[in-house]
Amino acid sequence: MARSLQSTTLTISAATTVQNTFGANTEYISKAVISQDRINQPTSGIEVNEADRVFFKSNGSISSGASEVIDLYDFVGTDGGTGDGRDPVGQTLALAEIVYIAVANTNARTASGTLEVEPDSTNGWSPMGTHTAATGGGITGGGAIAKMAVADPGFVVTDASNHRIKLTANGADCGYSIIVVGRHDADDSSSSNSSSSSSSASSSSRSSTTGSTSSSSSVSSTSSSSLELDSSSSQSTTTASTSSTSSASSQSSSSYSSTTSGP
Repeated sequence: MARSLQSTTLTISAATTVQNTFGANTEYISKAVISQDRINQPTSGIEVNEADRVFFKSNGSISSGASEVIDLYDFVGTDGGTGDGRDPVGQTLALAEIVYIAVANTNARTASGTLEVEPDSTNGWSPMGTHTAATGGGITGGGAIAKMAVADPGFVVTDASNHRIKLTANGADCGYSIIVVGRHDADDSSSSNSSSSSSSASSSSRSSTTGSTSSSSSVSSTSSSSLELDSSSSQSTTTASTSSTSSASSQSSSSYSSTTSGP
C-alpha cells in the first residue's frame, strides 16, 4: 500500500495587542491589534502544496559541549522512537525536498543551555542557516526555529552533498525536538513492523505569569504527531501536525486595527 500523509497543517503565526495608557489621569487608552498567519494544509503528494513524508523526534538530548548530526535525506543514525531512520509508523525515509522543518529547545525558559543549529561541516544542508551562540541566533530554553516552503520545489535536499544539519548544546545540556515534513517521488511503503509503536512528542508552552514550561504530546501507530511551541509573552505559535483526514488549502493573512478611547 502506498504511503501518505493526511490532515496535514503547517502554521507559522503571531498576534499581539499593543496598548498605551495616557492622560493626566490615565483616562485615554490607545490600542492596536495586529496578527500575521501563514497556514498551509497540503494534501498527500509531491507537487505544490503537497507532502508525503514526515520525521519526528520529541525526546532528543545532547550533553553540554556535544553535538548530534541529523541526515535530512534518510535520517540514518537518528531514531525518533520507531527505529533508526524510520518515520512515526516504522517506514524508511528519503526526502528530496523539505516543506517544513522546526527545531525546539525543550529546556525550561529559565534553564541554561543554548541549542545551536547549523549546516554540518560535511555535506551541510545550507537552507538551514547558522543559528549559534556566537552569532546570537542560538535557541534558548523554550524557543524554536521554523522554516516553511510549500512551493515546488521546496527546500531541496541532495544526498551525499547537501543534507546534514548539526545540533550542539552550548553552555549546558539541551533537550530538543524536531519535525521535518517533506516529499519524495518514490511512493512506496516499507513498514518493517505492523504492530503499534509509540514515542513521546514535545509540546513546549510558556506562561508569562507562572514562568513555567511544560511538554506533552504523543506519536503512535495511528499516525498522529505534533510539535507546538507557544509563547504567551508574544502570543506567537508555531505548529506542524499530521493526523487522520485529508484537506488542502493555503492561507496567508495579516491584520491591523487601531482604537483610541477616553472621556
